[in-house]
Amino acid sequence: MYNTGLLAKRVLVLLTASYLGAQAPDEQSLPVATQWSMDAAGESGRAAIRSVVKIACSKAQTVGTGFQLDTGFIVTNAHVVGPCGAPDLLILSSDGGALSVSNLIIDPERDLAALRLSKSVETVGLKIHRNINPKIGDQFSTWGYPFGIPGPAPLWTFGYLSGFTTTPTSHGIGVKHFVITGAFNPGNSGGPLLADGAVAGVVVSKRLFSLPPFLASALTAMANNRTGVAFEATDGTGKKIEFLESQLTAELLKYYRDVSQVFIGEAIAANELTAFLDAHQIPWSPVAHVTPKKK
Repeated sequence: MYNTGLLAKRVLVLLTASYLGAQAPDEQSLPVATQWSMDAAGESGRAAIRSVVKIACSKAQTVGTGFQLDTGFIVTNAHVVGPCGAPDLLILSSDGGALSVSNLIIDPERDLAALRLSKSVETVGLKIHRNINPKIGDQFSTWGYPFGIPGPAPLWTFGYLSGFTTTPTSHGIGVKHFVITGAFNPGNSGGPLLADGAVAGVVVSKRLFSLPPFLASALTAMANNRTGVAFEATDGTGKKIEFLESQLTAELLKYYRDVSQVFIGEAIAANELTAFLDAHQIPWSPVAHVTPKKK
């Protein structure tokens, strides 16, 4: 997920306005950047490009990635959806179309969400690996919208499996994550982690460099300060806001920390995704086990 923040809150408004009312064109009239990407991506990449979508949450003014299954549902992270309900979400497809959501199912512990569109569209979607047992060094890729990049065409990146981790839950051993050495950035969250054209996981986050406790507490204190020189500005929705110099400094420092790249990201394992879908009786199509490529 990419939060536009104080520096660029107008981006989401302009982006949304440019897509509202847009109709999905046929393949011959796709946006030029999408045509170029599809022509250069090969058959499996072409299918992924048509399946990946940009997800905008108007309440939080954030942009993330999602992808369509071949059963018609769209999968993303719960944190990409954020505080938005179905009416507050805008789905922007790689063919230039704007879609709305009628139903939203969220699993906060797994950080997964499934979206049903308000109207049916031609199903271009991805299958999920039924059994994925990757080895250290296996190669994966993803398509997505890092930093909420303007335009309908997603960007491709790749990385290698470097390890595993879990996130805590209220029960069990936690949610299994793949740790990927690759350039996952804010905005890639919710995108498909792909192995041979099928979904092996869901991109969930990038690793940030750690702050020493003193600096972390100092940053929090600056952000929560209520005294000092005040400034007034207009946010991306036209609303007047007031902030203090210390708060602006804290926002800038947090922004630069968030966008720094350490080339380590994480993805929720495919078996966590299928467990979530099964629990909510959401249909999905499996593919047999495929061994990802080595370096």
